[in-house]
Amino acid sequence: MTSTVLITAATISQAAIDYLNQAGCKLLFLSSDDKQAELEQIARTQHVDAILSRTYKISQDLIAHCPTLKVISRHGIGYDNVDINAASERGIPVLVTPGTNAYGVAELCIGLLLACARQIPQGNAAVRQGLWPRADQGKELYGKTLGLVGLGRIAQHVALLANALGMRVLAYDPFITESPYTLTATLDELLAQSDVVSLHCPAQENGHPLFTSSTFARMKPDSILINTARGQLIDEAALAEAITSGQLYAAGLDTLATEPPASNHPFFALDRIVLSPHLGGSTDQSLERTAMMAAQNLLDYLKNKTIDEARLVNPQYRQGATTT
Repeated sequence: MTSTVLITAATISQAAIDYLNQAGCKLLFLSSDDKQAELEQIARTQHVDAILSRTYKISQDLIAHCPTLKVISRHGIGYDNVDINAASERGIPVLVTPGTNAYGVAELCIGLLLACARQIPQGNAAVRQGLWPRADQGKELYGKTLGLVGLGRIAQHVALLANALGMRVLAYDPFITESPYTLTATLDELLAQSDVVSLHCPAQENGHPLFTSSTFARMKPDSILINTARGQLIDEAALAEAITSGQLYAAGLDTLATEPPASNHPFFALDRIVLSPHLGGSTDQSLERTAMMAAQNLLDYLKNKTIDEARLVNPQYRQGATTT
């Protein structure tokens, strides 16, 4: 029997499309200007066996009104856009693609760090304005201490790259007890020792920022903050103040609390904050690996009911499956 897969990504690797086509799937794509509304309409009115989701919201209402839906496969590691409780109650597994973008995000993390430490964006802007400010010194990273908040796949790749630069690596991760890197018992212990702090953890469940004015006060003076994880981890007003006051040297951010930011965002007035538009995992190679794993996840489930447990967000879906 042909399975119908609704692909909500605006763009997706052709390799994944070919893979699904070769498996005999019928593919549905979003094409209207209001893609969220179109997604909800298709879910309500058409036979959809699986959703390959990237950004648009998979709400409780959508899940409730899509009776044929069997599996949701996320194009990425985050799943903030999916109502996990609603999926679990329906017996629908939600799968993610861990590790597929780790190289790309790690490389961007180091790129942001170099841009902050050596003031590369400022130098680029100055030269384009006819200036030649060679007196701007910047900071060397050799011999400095990098503190990783979270030690998953991305952070481990960052650690390898940092070691190659001659940096000492510390990590704080309450879920890890053994590591080739020095683990600190508390976040405060890591902050007190780190010249650079890089975030590699999920947003807090309560939605509150992990890094606030009091957190910045506990960091080493003149240190650098890097965030390629989740924008909600940082109190942005407090970070702007920490940079303005000179408490922190610089910050490199690939993600913000609201994306895209408002045109009057305070970060735009601060050249010591280097920004990129959440493109850490958006290399050609990362996107193809991610799309292929997302496609494999849903095909494995649709054809054989098999799941890689390391990719499963909601093991509790099995309880829902027994009651539906």
